[in-house]
Amino acid sequence: MNYLAALVAIASLGLAPSTETKPDPRPNILLFLIDDLGWTDLGCQGSDLYETPHIDRLADEGMRFTQAYANAANCMPSRACLMTGQYTPRHGIYNIASPRAAEFSEEYRRLLKRSKLIPIPNKPGLRRRLVTLPEALKAAGYRTGFIGKWHHGQSKNQSDFDVTHILPPRWQPQEKNGPGTNPKLTPRITTLANEFLGERREEPFFLMLSYHAVHLPIEANPATIETYARQLETLPSDEREKMRHRDPAYAAMVKETDTSVGRVLDRLEDLELADETVVLFFSDNGGHGRVTSNLPLRGEKQMIYEGGIRVPLIVRWPGRIKRGSVSDVPVIGTDFYPTFLQLAQSPPPKNHPLDGVGLVELLRGESDSLDRDALYWHTPSYWHQCEPTSVIRAGDHKLIEWFETGELELFDLANDPGESRNLARAMPEKTRAMHQKLLEWRTRLHAPIPTEPNPDYEP
Repeated sequence: MNYLAALVAIASLGLAPSTETKPDPRPNILLFLIDDLGWTDLGCQGSDLYETPHIDRLADEGMRFTQAYANAANCMPSRACLMTGQYTPRHGIYNIASPRAAEFSEEYRRLLKRSKLIPIPNKPGLRRRLVTLPEALKAAGYRTGFIGKWHHGQSKNQSDFDVTHILPPRWQPQEKNGPGTNPKLTPRITTLANEFLGERREEPFFLMLSYHAVHLPIEANPATIETYARQLETLPSDEREKMRHRDPAYAAMVKETDTSVGRVLDRLEDLELADETVVLFFSDNGGHGRVTSNLPLRGEKQMIYEGGIRVPLIVRWPGRIKRGSVSDVPVIGTDFYPTFLQLAQSPPPKNHPLDGVGLVELLRGESDSLDRDALYWHTPSYWHQCEPTSVIRAGDHKLIEWFETGELELFDLANDPGESRNLARAMPEKTRAMHQKLLEWRTRLHAPIPTEPNPDYEP
């Protein structure tokens, strides 16, 4: 029967030919999670020293975000937000300190003596009533894997993944290199990832590949460090002084992390999985000021200024994302959970509110905005340079409330990404409106606030 005859037959039955298109097949999802990688620590992000050709290739083949955010300025709460799709007040993880840290850590006891307020206690891990990202994807029929640095708190959630390889930061192969220098950790994590990819199954996979790099201490091969040291030595001193990035050891660690990313991307190609895999590249917080620079942003890891929370994000989805595209839309780590559910064509879990929004329409170029009016951060505790704060970003403006003093800071990120001009007094109406919005958000989420003075405070 030819096509015209088929239409006639359908019409005789009173039916119309279907114009519905089949949904896309559900893609694999691969998340590279890098530790402490700063906003400008990539070639495609403007580094003047670090070389990242494989990560830059991801940007050339996908979408690079210029205003992507971690949910916190340090590791553990940021990762907890990724795993739950929720802001910190919902899961209660605000920093990396154990609830009993003061009992066994002299460093933490000294920190508390410098704290004006009694901090809100930190939860030791994710509570079992929460539906984690791997649990949601497993329910959607995905095979799930986690490899590398855990740092989500207590280990009971490790079983949420089908395959789990947790490598501690001091993991050592048989040939030990000495304390604090283990350049073989990053390639070992990569090897385990490639083994996971090689275990072909019918169902799609979700792999969370969590590197310890580029967290301190420096872990890089001496030969790579020497290459960058010689490169810097050949430059005139005045030119060297103008460079943002000047640490050869850190440059070597970034380079070797990029090499590992390249190995995984090559493995996807070899297995003919690249075209059916969404690849995301993300950092858990901003760069460490001891070894890198986040300029033109202000601050660093552990600080709520942009240098502590604005991070690289690259997404590649062959055939769906326009190659080499750049998005200035603000996005945040809690967006990954609903985005992955969109990719899995699965509804959100019941009784588990999600604070992020799905990014699929934005990624596919079907929209140039997201259905939300603000991003939020809440840290009612102390950790090194981190003081109790609550933050809102709405449009181009960002408001910080400092709980110790009650001070408000307002910044126009479009014109002042370095947060050098506090506009709170110059724009009182904007300040009041944003502060009110922040207060309403805290009320909705029952966010705890530190208010009790610390009797052991030593100025």
